[in-house]
Amino acid sequence: MARRVRQPERNASRGAPREETHNEALVRRARRFRRRGDHRQAMLSLREACHTGGQCPRLWTLYAVACVRVRRVDDAKQALRQALWLRQRAKDGRRAQVMERLLTHLDTPHAPQLPLRAA
Repeated sequence: MARRVRQPERNASRGAPREETHNEALVRRARRFRRRGDHRQAMLSLREACHTGGQCPRLWTLYAVACVRVRRVDDAKQALRQALWLRQRAKDGRRAQVMERLLTHLDTPHAPQLPLRAA
């Protein structure tokens, strides 16, 4: 006799599941590529996410980190400038300061990498 697979209990208070946006799907795809070691494909997925939903500074920051991983420092600087502009426009001063520090770090000739751990 076949065993029934137990379905997870659904909490009625959580409501209907939320649809994933196109940008969220691209970010998820980029994470999967990065875990597999395909950093170029991760960078391309994040670039597409930035250019389709370009008002999110988080996306631009993720894209900048991906650019650094594939040694495209000029693209990383441009992405960080865009993220900085969006942070300043949103009056998010603390995160804007972080963007400024990352930009100055990338401008130094001896530092081709961001001071971030690969997450």
